[in-house]
Order: sequence, then C-alpha cells, then structure tokens
Amino acid sequence: MLAPTSPIRKPNDFYSRNREWHGLLINAGAVKACDALELTAAISDWMTDLDGIWDMSSAGQRLKYSTAISALCLELEGLGYLTHFGHFRQPHMHDKGMILDIGIITFLPKAGHDADRYGIVTLEDPWEVPEQDRPKL
Repeated sequence: MLAPTSPIRKPNDFYSRNREWHGLLINAGAVKACDALELTAAISDWMTDLDGIWDMSSAGQRLKYSTAISALCLELEGLGYLTHFGHFRQPHMHDKGMILDIGIITFLPKAGHDADRYGIVTLEDPWEVPEQDRPKL
C-alpha cells in the first residue's frame, strides 16, 4: 500500500498530525551517513518515548515535544535528509471491525521535489488496505 507522508519542518507539522497509534513503522534504510543515523535514532527514540503519553500530555507539553522533534528534523535536513511523517490504516481481513491506525516515519534523501511523498508499506496477512483507501483506476 502507499501511505501519504509530509516532511516535518516546523513544530506544527508534527503537533497537528501526531496522536496515539496502534503501531509505528520507522524506516531509516535510506540513511547512510553516521551523523545522520544518530539523528534518525534520536527522532525514533522520541517517537517511542511518546507512545502512550501523547494523549495524557497537556497542549503545552505536546508543543514542547513537537518543537524538540522538529528541531532534530531540521538538523537532519541540514545533513541532506528529510523526515516524512504520515499514517495508514489496516483492517483485519476476517474482522472488518478491527482497524489499526499505524504511524509512519520515513527518512529520505532530499530531492528536487521535497513536498508530500508516499511510503511503500507491505501489509502482512491477515491485514489489508481499507476499501476507501484503495487507489481508483
């Protein structure tokens, strides 16, 4: 499936889109430089640490978290990589009422087109793409 993602450059790029997720997919496979890998690890640690406390946090705390994460993302951008953030849904094939909302963070090299992109996600059995999220041909 294709999961739409957008770069994190400002605190609100994270603040307005983050929430509690059923799972988190982090892809740093395109990052080669050691200093950039250190930043991807720090961002990944933030995401892991926020799991379970985002909904309990005050708006002020969420803004502080978002500001810290966006600062790391800007530092990573200075090294030639963007942090793309998005989410996707995956329902269970046999229980359509069970739909998981998964956050996705993908670290990609900067390119000529640095706006919204799509992350490729492989859904394992017994999960599928929701009918309304399937591309129309």
